[in-house]
Amino acid sequence: MTQPRTHKQAKINFLSINARGLNQPEKRSQALRHFHSQKSHIVFIQETHFKEGQTPRLTDRYYAQCFLSNNPERKSKGTAILIHKYLHFAPTAVLRYDHGRYVCVKGAIANRTYTLANLYAPYNRQHHFIRKVVKAIEKFAEGCLILGGDLNVALRPTLDTSARSLTIPQHVLTSITKTLTDQRLAPRPGQITPCHDDIDFTTVQTYMPQLETEQIPSQWPTGD
Repeated sequence: MTQPRTHKQAKINFLSINARGLNQPEKRSQALRHFHSQKSHIVFIQETHFKEGQTPRLTDRYYAQCFLSNNPERKSKGTAILIHKYLHFAPTAVLRYDHGRYVCVKGAIANRTYTLANLYAPYNRQHHFIRKVVKAIEKFAEGCLILGGDLNVALRPTLDTSARSLTIPQHVLTSITKTLTDQRLAPRPGQITPCHDDIDFTTVQTYMPQLETEQIPSQWPTGD
């Protein structure tokens, strides 16, 4: 007797990386090859260092879709979201911060709505920035919200830092954690709530604390 065909679970691999500048053509090419070698479908990039009006190409035959937020004044900051052609992502709207600190895009993957948000927080007063950004994203988002990026703060200092101690005031960490958990962007203890049962987020979970950040390979050129 012929067995019924089972539904194959979809898998989406995420990668978050602080690039420390991608203005050099060689570095962009190496980055794109690296993303593909890691089998990444969605890539959150911080510190592209692209200046508005002087944006180089950051796509190739695999990553045909690129959503950017650039600094209008100089080559610093900058965020980007790259999406692999495998996903057939159909964008409907983009939200950008005019100083390159975050970029969001919403659209459909397999007839389901997702909002992808990538942010790069400043080195100080992170809690004020994150509170402001989360409010903006909340108004913009539809469907399953996936937040990635670089908060410039360890949410679990005993696990995420070599010193295993706080490097910022406790009230700042408490404020950031509350902002994220209130919007279900970080889990409360013992809580994990996936967007859809048939999507396997294989590289990272859909919440911020466990979003892995890949470091620039040592052979990459430094600077822009």
